[in-house]
Amino acid sequence: MSSFHVRLKELRLEEHLTQAELASIIGIAKSTISMYENGNREPDFETLESFADYFNVDMNYLTGYTDDPVNYDNYDGYIPEQFNSDAKRFFEFQKAVDQDVMKEQYEFNVFLQTVSPSEKEGLEKYRTLDAHGKEMVDFTLQKEWERSTADAQDKDYLLPRAAHNDYIDEPGELEKMRDDLSNLKKPDVGR
Repeated sequence: MSSFHVRLKELRLEEHLTQAELASIIGIAKSTISMYENGNREPDFETLESFADYFNVDMNYLTGYTDDPVNYDNYDGYIPEQFNSDAKRFFEFQKAVDQDVMKEQYEFNVFLQTVSPSEKEGLEKYRTLDAHGKEMVDFTLQKEWERSTADAQDKDYLLPRAAHNDYIDEPGELEKMRDDLSNLKKPDVGR
């Protein structure tokens, strides 16, 4: 199966359009079409939907997930009379759900392209942990996120805070921590 940049160029050429003409039709810059066709950039969901609508193809075809270009969602709204009103409402509901699911799937696939190999490795390791291990990782991750995103104006954000210290906000506790830090002795490594 082809990828998005290949499909977009194929469809544009089949319609005998220049990059500038397609850009004008979709409402984006010619340079953006060029970046899409060279594989240097991916469109957002709404732009992808505009391409699919213009070329009357399924978005899964446009993104390379299928080789079937038929856009089954792009029907003219006609539902035969033999279908009752419940069936008609179901078809309309299904079409709306399909669009939402497709948008979420596309956005997730774009997100996956930004995940580094080390992040993927970390996720694979996380999945093998038991419930306790996952709870510990989640707790540590939350605390580290809180520490790293602390307000830069808060000077105490640089103080070490043990994950088990639940009394940091108690009166005098912060002073005890500072005293403990100042009383620490450096290890004698000259022996």
